[in-house]
Amino acid sequence: MSNETVYLNVGELLEKLQEYRKFSQMWLTPAEVGEELGLHINTVYRMIQKGELPVYNFSLISGTVRYKVKREDLEQYMERRKVGVVEEVQADQVSQS
Repeated sequence: MSNETVYLNVGELLEKLQEYRKFSQMWLTPAEVGEELGLHINTVYRMIQKGELPVYNFSLISGTVRYKVKREDLEQYMERRKVGVVEEVQADQVSQS
């Protein structure tokens, strides 16, 4: 077994560990949600205000907010937003011909 092979395997392992940490994180801030979805933080707050994305207040001081989003709730939100893109594209092509 060459050194190159060992380094490659360690590199792959580190990548997998980073992925695991990212996706296993149970609580996300609104900024992290925005980063993960590629959205501006203001858009995330609008989603929260509309009730589209549930949040929990982790503030220990009365009258302040420190919102966190449960990863499971974010995944459910993304699942609800799933669109059958292939079907829509095919339907558009049929209507244009």
